[in-house]
Amino acid sequence: ERLRQGERRDCDSAMSTASQQDLKQEQTEPQRAQEQWGAKWLSLHYPEIEARFSNAKTNEVIVFDLRAKRGVDAKRADVDGVVAAATKHSRKPLHKLVRHFEKALDFPASYGESALKRILNGAKGVTMLLFCVGDSPEEAELPDYWHSVAGITVETAMRTRSDILEKQRMRDAGVESTPQGDMEFTDVHRNRSKCGHCGSPSAKLSCAACEQVRYCDRSCQKAHWPSHKGPCKKRREATARLEEMNRRMGSMTTGHDTTKLMSDDAIEALGTEEQQEVFLQRFDEFKSKFVEHGFLSDIAFKARLEKFTGSFGDDAETCARKGRALTRKIRIHLDHSDYLDFVQRRLQKRGGKVNLAIFLFDDSDVPDMIKNGMVNKTCAKMYGDIFDQIDPKTHFIFTLTDRNLGPMVDATILVPWEWRRNLRKR
Repeated sequence: ERLRQGERRDCDSAMSTASQQDLKQEQTEPQRAQEQWGAKWLSLHYPEIEARFSNAKTNEVIVFDLRAKRGVDAKRADVDGVVAAATKHSRKPLHKLVRHFEKALDFPASYGESALKRILNGAKGVTMLLFCVGDSPEEAELPDYWHSVAGITVETAMRTRSDILEKQRMRDAGVESTPQGDMEFTDVHRNRSKCGHCGSPSAKLSCAACEQVRYCDRSCQKAHWPSHKGPCKKRREATARLEEMNRRMGSMTTGHDTTKLMSDDAIEALGTEEQQEVFLQRFDEFKSKFVEHGFLSDIAFKARLEKFTGSFGDDAETCARKGRALTRKIRIHLDHSDYLDFVQRRLQKRGGKVNLAIFLFDDSDVPDMIKNGMVNKTCAKMYGDIFDQIDPKTHFIFTLTDRNLGPMVDATILVPWEWRRNLRKR
């Protein structure tokens, strides 16, 4: 019930859709709302889906029918019935999936082929949840009959659910949440070779206090000081707070490593001292229960032979060879919200395995991550500096984030492989 009362989340940015109208025609707001509702419905009921389809592979799709007759509230759909009626299919060959949509779900092949291509090409190498929304096929004779197929990834479903749960928990606990905003919110906000006052591209002198802004000479620095004074002070204060937080957690990054990636607007929205204290408590508890007990090391060790990021970095054979020799430098990112949802689903396990939404990559992936815009060069350099500090035979890198608490609230630590032995002692 708490999930149903949770705040609405616009899933549209992570959702692929195609309506059975002219594909060039703009959808109406009610139609878009139907598809967004369908994505949220699947996310809220992901535990039931996971229990039945826990072994779904990345080359497979699961198809759900959420259509209803007019006058019937689709939001009251029988969860167990919808999940039981869902079917699993391979992505290839596409014509078999198109045939299923035509014969079992009444989508013409002429529509199904183009619609499914559009959706599946937008999310390769992941398990997709495809869903039908709109009018029931029994009402196909209506002049304004409409139905469509849309899709979200399993990862999106898990993260949408964990965000709803976490935001409700934070409201109940009276903990403030700072929205993350767009990802470019934390990108470096200017080319640091430019003068902060006149914009000259060959500035060499840096502000000694914050080291963020460059100037041609002292005269430019002096002229810019009235407008830079306030942001400079806030940046120094933010750097000091993050420095202390990272020191207490034993993080591999410094306060300056973080704030140098942030614009002045991002500094303004940085997590408060209260939020940072909450994160410190969460980090200590997580480290004690999930890291030091060996769970995380066991996950990383089992995954060390896999290729993590599609076409990025080393090929699959090289990844497996490096993994066996323990020469592969591995980094894992996990968000605290996803961890809490994983724990809850594990405790309420209905059968099958329980998935954990984590992001793994290695040092060979970073150049391609830059090319594809996943990270900027400054962030990639920081990744490289951290990779240089580890011996892959003994450790891997782990970063815990907390996207619902605030931007740039995170910790990066080295985790020993040998901690996986602690599992055997339990």
